[in-house]
Amino acid sequence: MSLAVLKYIPKAAIAVLGEVFVWLFGWLIAMSYFKAEESEVTGYPSQFPGKLREHLKWRWATTFDDCADAHWYSGRMPLFSIFGWMPFKNLTQERYELSI
Repeated sequence: MSLAVLKYIPKAAIAVLGEVFVWLFGWLIAMSYFKAEESEVTGYPSQFPGKLREHLKWRWATTFDDCADAHWYSGRMPLFSIFGWMPFKNLTQERYELSI
């Protein structure tokens, strides 16, 4: 059991450091993305077949099974509210695609 703990400690430390790094530099990581069909990158069936979705270039900084734009396509984005202010209320799919 002590050998298992000794193997676990360095792995846990690397995971925690990676998490802290992503929290601090997530805004910078999110600036580098690429567009590809979801099933080609994740290996799972695509939610929107044939649609190019956004994925982070730094694959270790994201989940293995989802795209970077998943929150937008969830349908909850227009409902996002900060103390009653809804910054994405009038943002449509067309305006979103023109912005990138």
